[in-house]
Amino acid sequence: MTIHTYPDIAREEQLTAPDYGPEIDEACAKIKKACDGFGTDEDTLIKLLGSKTPYERYLINRRWGELRSKTLRKRIGEEFRDNDLGILIQFLAQPLEEAECEMIRLACRGIGTNESLLYPIICGRSNEDMQVLKKTYFKMYEKDLAIVLKGELSGDFERLMFYCLQAAEEEFNEEYHTEEKAEEDANAFYKAGQGRWGTDEGQIFKILVNSPPEYLKMVD
Repeated sequence: MTIHTYPDIAREEQLTAPDYGPEIDEACAKIKKACDGFGTDEDTLIKLLGSKTPYERYLINRRWGELRSKTLRKRIGEEFRDNDLGILIQFLAQPLEEAECEMIRLACRGIGTNESLLYPIICGRSNEDMQVLKKTYFKMYEKDLAIVLKGELSGDFERLMFYCLQAAEEEFNEEYHTEEKAEEDANAFYKAGQGRWGTDEGQIFKILVNSPPEYLKMVD
């Protein structure tokens, strides 16, 4: 099932600066004031960044980079220790796709992999969002996301991630996604799972990941 999470601007090639509007400049000024001087006004940063939409945070991050010598992510990072609150505010200070790439990197760091963190980021994304995520990961770390996850994961979870990364969800087509096909796939789903000894996870994952949400409701 698809989820469109990233703002449209993240999926577009930006040849010119967007129209920020005075509210974005005002937000940047408030962030600067909250970070300047002795101590950090954490409450202001939390309320300001936490109340913004992904689109607004994208504009704030980009506008800050045009106005200041340091990125907003780096400036916020200087103000906080790497505790949970500091990490959360640093995520809010970035475009959503960049924050999620950093989350993936953190999930794969150290001994073992935090699969519970990877699952909501990788699974259920629209084809467009998945392409943005993979492109952004390579831009940030110069590594192919699929290769990184292949080296971190194994078994059924690796197979599920593989299908999701393909960004191959079909568009709903009434002439193709018919009741008859839904019944066929429901039977295939049953035979791949409860209807046989062992489970054909590959077949199950393929149906779940590649089918549009409207069609999955018919299969159900």
